[in-house]
Amino acid sequence: MEPFDINHSMEEITNYIIDSSNNAEQSEFPYSIKCDFILNEDATIEVMFEDGKKLSEFLPSNLKIIDTPNYNKPSMKKTLFENGEVQTMEVRVNYEWLKKGGSNEVAIFAHEIGHALAVEEEIAHYKKLNELYKIPPPSENWDNDTKSYVASFFLKRSSDTLDNEVQAWNYGKIIASLFGVEDAHYEDVMRPQIEGMFYAVYSTAYNAINHLFHGNPSFLNKETTYPVYNLPQQEEIQVTVEELLSIFKNLDENRYKRNVKETNHYMGH
Repeated sequence: MEPFDINHSMEEITNYIIDSSNNAEQSEFPYSIKCDFILNEDATIEVMFEDGKKLSEFLPSNLKIIDTPNYNKPSMKKTLFENGEVQTMEVRVNYEWLKKGGSNEVAIFAHEIGHALAVEEEIAHYKKLNELYKIPPPSENWDNDTKSYVASFFLKRSSDTLDNEVQAWNYGKIIASLFGVEDAHYEDVMRPQIEGMFYAVYSTAYNAINHLFHGNPSFLNKETTYPVYNLPQQEEIQVTVEELLSIFKNLDENRYKRNVKETNHYMGH
């Protein structure tokens, strides 16, 4: 089996959308890409486009979309081989929820497919994190340098988590285009989801760092910088201790409340 090439897949989808648009312009009866969600006897779901093309043709062969009636929100699950390679992936979604849903529901579904498309990057993040950091056994005798090292690990893990999420939304965006979801609408759905996760991830990291320093993270090593994910730039940046403390201090309370539902979701409540 040939390895899945994400760049080739994205290029194929883009060309398919462009070709469909060109055909619509040349047709006496213009149309947008239309699709139908088909539930198979084995509980898998196939997405069939008007011209007979299937969504599965653009996706990894080990990815299945599974009807899960009790799910109120789609999710992507994966299993790995012992060597860390992906064995299977499932996007679990309530078929009736998806079929009756509007652009919001389809956007969230597309985002979960984006997680499957971004899974290799997620695994690479995890491997690199474990190569970069060797955390010593917990001890009450850690000095500030060790505590700062562990704090950097917490922040790097948070940054990777956010990058994985953003990449999934970015890949999902082109999938959503196949379903006729406009980019602007997709971004409207995406924004509060990512902001909610930002608050959840960094609230958790801050609590852990606060605990390390017994409530006074200003004792972080000031001779080094720390990794933080910058949402507008969609990339990791390095910040000083002063900048880091300012980021934590300025987590906007009102925006946090607006996103509390998503925050609770990502914190596992």
